[in-house]
Amino acid sequence: MTRKFDIEVMRPVLPDADALAPYLQQIDQTGWYANRGPLTKELEQRLADHFGVERHRLVTTSSCTSGLQMAYLTARRTGARYILTPSWTFAAAPLAAMAAGLTPYFLDVDPDSQQLTPEIAKTALRRLGADTVAAVSPVSPQGAPVDLDGWAAFQAETGCRVVHDAAAAFISVQASGIVSCVSLHATKLLPAGEGGFVLCPDIATREEIKVRSNFGFDDSRESQLVSANAKISEYHAAIGLAAMDQLPDRRGRLMQLARRMNEMVSALPGVSLPEGFGAPWCGTTAVIRFDAPVARDCAAHLAREGIETRFWWARGCHRQPAFDDCPRDDLAMTERLAESTLGLPFHAALSEADLGRIGGSLEGFLAARRRAA
Repeated sequence: MTRKFDIEVMRPVLPDADALAPYLQQIDQTGWYANRGPLTKELEQRLADHFGVERHRLVTTSSCTSGLQMAYLTARRTGARYILTPSWTFAAAPLAAMAAGLTPYFLDVDPDSQQLTPEIAKTALRRLGADTVAAVSPVSPQGAPVDLDGWAAFQAETGCRVVHDAAAAFISVQASGIVSCVSLHATKLLPAGEGGFVLCPDIATREEIKVRSNFGFDDSRESQLVSANAKISEYHAAIGLAAMDQLPDRRGRLMQLARRMNEMVSALPGVSLPEGFGAPWCGTTAVIRFDAPVARDCAAHLAREGIETRFWWARGCHRQPAFDDCPRDDLAMTERLAESTLGLPFHAALSEADLGRIGGSLEGFLAARRRAA
């Protein structure tokens, strides 16, 4: 297949066959392929150890989206119809809310962090009425940390559940007083091909999400709760375990690349990366922000020079047809971000020469813009 771009925006890398072989052999030996087998339990234990929590506060799911859906189901209550979520996010969270029988209500984000904040959510709660809101779902943009303590305090003060969409935030997320859902998709730092896990504030929440992930079965063959089949398979757990073996090297390479990307971008006028990118956190994307709505012009310029880019969150969820009927606040900042942010190539296969080409192309675009001003 002919490559359209010289420098691709993303190149997922999963453990190879040799790294997988020992875990696949265990599946052959046990004959256990799904339904929370030994590899799934081992992956949960290793993830729990990584985050410094008991295994009974962490549960794997078939995807981060399904984890969000199960977490939203735990928050359902009579009369509460909304999930408060930023429009500035991937489609997974509002789709998960709809799958849980709830309605996404789109809120705008803070101009600096690009995040939904407890203050924004409180204002919406007062206007909508707390009884109408099942949960608030802040998002970690590009894997950035959120104010976990602030959100835990919000939950305690308002009584409104908080479900953190931490899909890309494997490095920055921590166990806390709220639910956090993390992705193990092939594009993420810890890839299982497909999968996810939920960090829970307590054992009871974890057990409910576990039951809801298995048809509502709780030590019986009778469905007790509104639920789904959201379990990870033993094969995906095998990939996740092999990826855990490689995690220190993978994380080190991406953090080094993030620091180099930050050095490159910081030398360019009118362009920035999110605060803390490369130190102390990174995700698996590098999304720059311009001081003007020129992202689409820049994307076209880089494409002409063989450099692929991507608008990871398009123009915001509120502009996508699936969400036409969803209520929303004024989304002026979301609209601005949609025109001023752009995902650059970011993956471990990038060379110094690639970074030089990306930086040079950005510099050329910015220089042409200054001349035209």
